[in-house]
Amino acid sequence: MKYPLSTYRVQLNSTFTIKQLSSIIDYLDTLGITTIYASPVTAAVTGSTHGYDVIDSGILNPQITTWNEFEQLSLELKKRNMTWLQDIVPNHMAFSTENNRLMDVLERGELSPYYTYFDINWNHPEAPGKVIVPILGDELQSCIENKHIRFSFTEQGFSIILYGSHSYPVSTSALSAILLAMFEHGLPAMLIDKTEALITTAKGKNLVAWTFIKKEISEEISAAGYLPSLTAFLQMLSDDTAFMMDFFQKQFYVLVSHKVSDRVMNYRRFFAINNLICLRIEDERVFEDYHRLLLELYQKDWVQGFRLDHIDGLYDPLSYIQRLKQATGDNCYIIVEKILDGDEELPETWPIAGTTGYEFLAFINRVLTDQAGAEALLFFYKEFTGLHEAYETIVYENKHSFLYKYMQGELDNLVALLDKLFLLKDGIDAQSIKVPLGIFMASFPVYRIYPDHFPLPQIEIQLVQKAFDRSMVKAPQLKKEFDFIKELFDESDTDIAGRKLSFIKRLMQFTGPLAAKGVEDTTFYVYNPLISHNEVGDAPSPLTFTADEFHKKMIRRKLQTPFSLNATSTHDTKRGENARARINALSHLYQEWRALVPIWHTMNGMYIQQVNGRSAPSLNDEYFIYQSLLGSFPDALVADEKFIERTRMFLVKALREAKAETTYEAPDTKYEEACLAFTEAIIKSDSVFLTSFIPLLKKVIDCAALYAIAQIILKASAPGIPDFYQGSELSDLSYVDPDNRRDIDYDCCKDLLNKIIDKENTGSDVLAYLKSHRYRGVEQLFVTQKMLLLRKKYPDVFLYGAYIPVKTDVNVLAYIRQHEGNAILVLIPLSIKSQQEVDVKFSKITVELPANVSVQWKNIFTDETVTVRDGKLYSVFLKFPVAVLESISE
Repeated sequence: MKYPLSTYRVQLNSTFTIKQLSSIIDYLDTLGITTIYASPVTAAVTGSTHGYDVIDSGILNPQITTWNEFEQLSLELKKRNMTWLQDIVPNHMAFSTENNRLMDVLERGELSPYYTYFDINWNHPEAPGKVIVPILGDELQSCIENKHIRFSFTEQGFSIILYGSHSYPVSTSALSAILLAMFEHGLPAMLIDKTEALITTAKGKNLVAWTFIKKEISEEISAAGYLPSLTAFLQMLSDDTAFMMDFFQKQFYVLVSHKVSDRVMNYRRFFAINNLICLRIEDERVFEDYHRLLLELYQKDWVQGFRLDHIDGLYDPLSYIQRLKQATGDNCYIIVEKILDGDEELPETWPIAGTTGYEFLAFINRVLTDQAGAEALLFFYKEFTGLHEAYETIVYENKHSFLYKYMQGELDNLVALLDKLFLLKDGIDAQSIKVPLGIFMASFPVYRIYPDHFPLPQIEIQLVQKAFDRSMVKAPQLKKEFDFIKELFDESDTDIAGRKLSFIKRLMQFTGPLAAKGVEDTTFYVYNPLISHNEVGDAPSPLTFTADEFHKKMIRRKLQTPFSLNATSTHDTKRGENARARINALSHLYQEWRALVPIWHTMNGMYIQQVNGRSAPSLNDEYFIYQSLLGSFPDALVADEKFIERTRMFLVKALREAKAETTYEAPDTKYEEACLAFTEAIIKSDSVFLTSFIPLLKKVIDCAALYAIAQIILKASAPGIPDFYQGSELSDLSYVDPDNRRDIDYDCCKDLLNKIIDKENTGSDVLAYLKSHRYRGVEQLFVTQKMLLLRKKYPDVFLYGAYIPVKTDVNVLAYIRQHEGNAILVLIPLSIKSQQEVDVKFSKITVELPANVSVQWKNIFTDETVTVRDGKLYSVFLKFPVAVLESISE
């Protein structure tokens, strides 16, 4: 297997296509990138900005590439010895009229070859034999009466037009109602015959043949001149409410209000998103159909690896990975998107290289946060806001609340499955088990476990026990029911072990989404002591750990998942890595922050409004706003119109995700507008607030600049593969998506990199240039290239080399990567308020180096030769605030 030395994540869409990607390959190669890491390339809904809403996995997305363009890019990458890591989406597709497989299911029901393709419960008591389609803005009858639902006839046959634009098929099962109406109204025999033909020819046809038949019939009707009379007839039927209501009883799907999905649902959704329908990828036929193009790209050697999106959504992740591995062979680099909580580890049985690296983000986020400062900030946050609930309590409450508000249908389905599998026993029925099952799901300590056989691994048994213990604390009176749930994870009753396994595998498909929505998309906008840790993969509890703890994590990473990605930002992270570094800097400047926030609250009180008897913004939201501004305020220190608009969009999303004062379903626009007005008022150019905010921001920027480059060094030198999200090689102050998916100014990136290279080639003072242009992120670009070129020079050191912690007499994170005769020494100062402090505090440091390494080193950033004398390093940070030293052979 050829492992990447580095990856560069690109978000492909209609504004950044394969053709445009091709134009920056030379730049990325010069930067030192070895692998392009691409968002999905299969066909997605029109206008998709991310590609995860797949409509056809069998074709390339015409919005981003042609077959020839992809081939030419592949050839160019091979010339440069670069590879391609492809993101794929095995869990779900778009619930869209553009999804022909799904529309065929809605049209032909059991006659469709895709009838079992999607994860649909066809026996749901609310809609037996039908798919629930929650798309309407009101009840069905009201929509019919208000003419929001109309019949139409196109080259795809009879269809239903919703709200004048969405075209859904008329099911073949309901064509008989239209056919009968044709007879009754004396329509021409040809129309009757052709309509009857659609009913009789639907069986046994693949999608291509069926589409051709419909088109052929449509053309015959049009050629005979009957289209106007057919259209008039369909409009007459559309106006007949009684007919329409009867007609919809015969469809293979039922149109309902979008609000219904909160309490009734019969297809599995990605999280709680109605327009993403999940697949039965565990079915071998579905697997083969869905992966046909992707495997062809791999076999052509246009793709050398796969990133598996949302592995936690699959019914049987191990079997899926094994099937993919069997199809690709041993040389395919495969990683999974997986959030590991705390000390959680990947299952040992998974034949993969590792994860996408969210856990690494947490490791460096915590080690670069000052422990004393973080503790002081937590205390101050509670004091200022009056919110004293523990983080774990808030997480539970938000998960439990989300389950009952937005996933009650899924909970009911799980209870029904227990009954269907005959797992309920005396004294435990469907009614009595629903509440305890919901508590157990909300108490689950990780996203999910992976039960594929009994007995479960000991670590999974421990996690189940933890969920049980937490549940008992919440509702001790339900012990009998919790005992029953815990027994489901036990193989002791062999007669029903298979049925138990089926249930808990299904259960795990929903604990993951519940955790994501309750934690990432709710709690991370509610619990705000230091929002840089409200991040995918990380958590605001604990906020820090020591250098020794970091070393232990890295030693374990080297042993277990040395080829996982080391990510510091992705398309899913809550803010750009420079914004996160700035907010983390508050832990080093906590005294200034603690002094200023109460002053700001008093100063800005004139902008706080009263909305329905409550302050807008609330103290918690005000605290969140101050941190968010500190993280993303422009480096130029002026809030221009573009930044204000970006901030407005971000705040509306953040407030609604928090679900405390407003929601997407029931937006309190008065509260939202009051918060937006507050924010705009305090950052306008003549604001008194800025007179104290900007001086603090300058200190924060200076402090964060050190930790921004420290992040790059750590991810590029610690065990794992460094991953760079598009544009993060420069300063990235983005908010959450869609803000972090804006187009990148690659002309600027190229220009700055060329200037750095030119200055190095001409002997100019590169370090002075970096310092004077720090606000543009040029230091980061410089450090990124130096680290990536170092990885290219010593690939074995970084891929296979030992990780050796180095003790120092000062607060410096130090370690060596060593392989055979080559060694790299990394030195990162910690607990520093400004870059000026570095050489003052660390002008001389004592290091305990292993006996078998050189005492002569070269600083890759300054080109200085450094000698270890009597175990001491002198003035190593004099010219640059961090150090990466390359051993010199003696």
